[in-house]
Amino acid sequence: MIGIWSGPRHGASELLYACGQRQDTEAIDRPFMGYHLRVTGNEHPDREEILDSMSTHAPSIINHQLLAPQVQPIRSFRMMTHHLMGADLNFVTDIPYHILIIRRPKEVFLKMQSPFDNFASIALSYEMQFQFFKYLTGKGINPLVIDANMMHEEPKSALQMICSY
Repeated sequence: MIGIWSGPRHGASELLYACGQRQDTEAIDRPFMGYHLRVTGNEHPDREEILDSMSTHAPSIINHQLLAPQVQPIRSFRMMTHHLMGADLNFVTDIPYHILIIRRPKEVFLKMQSPFDNFASIALSYEMQFQFFKYLTGKGINPLVIDANMMHEEPKSALQMICSY
């Protein structure tokens, strides 16, 4: 099981979708999105569709998606750390591999395209990513931290680093 953790506009989608191209890999995209929208009340262009189609309760997401018996030998998922606000993080110790994708704030702001992108949300995502990193390392888990620029500028090197982790 591989957890891909990022913030908005960090380029983690590409990595998840690449993982999902493998026949032995199940890819789950942003399973906590519905939970995040319910807990925060944040607006989103697809809010109602997301709330209707996804679980909005953290224990259900953890037990029935992330830690449920695997359909394929490898399960990868992409999550934004700020979507976990208020959730019990103890489940992360059951995930053997953690990849944190980081990006310089200026580059994230330049990629902002949606009217629902806002500076407060971006700032919160950086704080939550830092807190999540501290949580992992405090539990003795050493995540792979990779700069999003490396994935775009040196994809072969980035993938080799990820695969050797």
